[in-house]
Amino acid sequence: TNAALLGEGLAELAVRNRWAGIVLHGFLRDAFALSSKPLGIKALGAYPVKCGERDWGARDVPVSFCGAHILPGSYLYSDEDGILVAEADLLDMAAACASDGAE
Repeated sequence: TNAALLGEGLAELAVRNRWAGIVLHGFLRDAFALSSKPLGIKALGAYPVKCGERDWGARDVPVSFCGAHILPGSYLYSDEDGILVAEADLLDMAAACASDGAE
């Protein structure tokens, strides 16, 4: 059975908790409302039915889907074309390289 795992309410909680984004191996709903949130969201698609109240999910555990292996503490970078998973903060590394080259 298909159901949406993320909607406007949970997205608002993510914004309040200062999350940069959500990668969802499932469906979302309230797509129009979510598009205006300052939150990056990648999902398999939209579905108009919410999943209901269930005790699903775990925190700080490795996950694998679509050929990607994501460990707790991984850095994810995303644009319209896809998601890059890295073990280190690539933005800090790029800034360090740029400052080394400026000397």
